[in-house]
Amino acid sequence: MAEATAPGKVILCGEHFVVYGEPAIVAAIDLKAHAYASFTDGPGIHVYSSRVSENALKPIHDVIKLLVESKGAKLIDKGLTVSINSNIPISAGLGSSAAVSVASILAVSKLLGFKLKKSEVVALGVKAEEIIHGRPSGVDPTISVYGGMLVFKIGGRIRRIKPARPIELIIADSGLKRSTGVMVRKVSELASKHPAIFLRLRSTARMIVREAIEAIIEGDVEKLGVMLNLNHGLLSAIGVSNTRLEKLTYAAREAGALGSKITGAGGGGCIIALARPGESDRIVSSLIDAGAEAVYKTRIVEVGAR
Repeated sequence: MAEATAPGKVILCGEHFVVYGEPAIVAAIDLKAHAYASFTDGPGIHVYSSRVSENALKPIHDVIKLLVESKGAKLIDKGLTVSINSNIPISAGLGSSAAVSVASILAVSKLLGFKLKKSEVVALGVKAEEIIHGRPSGVDPTISVYGGMLVFKIGGRIRRIKPARPIELIIADSGLKRSTGVMVRKVSELASKHPAIFLRLRSTARMIVREAIEAIIEGDVEKLGVMLNLNHGLLSAIGVSNTRLEKLTYAAREAGALGSKITGAGGGGCIIALARPGESDRIVSSLIDAGAEAVYKTRIVEVGAR
């Protein structure tokens, strides 16, 4: 048996606009997916998880099959089984599908003795995301593979950034499940109907990311909080928020968060809140009172998939 693990993620700034070539700031978090690969009697590739059906895991099955075929592996009289265990909430904007894909790819690679480059793992992870979401940016598998905090831009070189001081993040899950693909298409329709306005929104998103990077590098958490709030305003403007997400976002701010916003595709899923050192517990309590299905005090992890 071979085992691999891969982290989930939060997007601090830049989601949705990253699909259109703008930069985004993304961080790996300490919620993780684990995959266990083993040989089985009889042919075929089987992927299992106690949380979702085997049919829902078909994109991972297809990518594993692609990996095996591309490397010319011969599974004579035997097959593969991949078992998945993850504590990353599903359909919540925390990169669950990418982490599961990346962990599964790595586990099978270890079992079969493949030495994959990180870029190869990312590319296979993106293929799985394309099947699941339709038009992914690639940010989720990238951060799951590399870990830490990155500035990501489609077609550009990833840039690792190091916070000057610890960043205390709280994640609140709204409990609303949504499809990333549906939300991406919704934004695409808006961009098509109002291209000039959307171009200005993209420019604003780019400036917010730039200022947020500066705040992270300089350790200015007050400024970073403002950038999170501004980014949330853009996400509301493009139609990916709703009353439950707004309630959680403002509950966090009213409890003392420096900033709060949707993280991921929106429409449901999670919000993140930036806390001053030592003030997380009050914000957590407020988010629970505001109706969050689950709340996590999380930390950024430097190590990616392994």
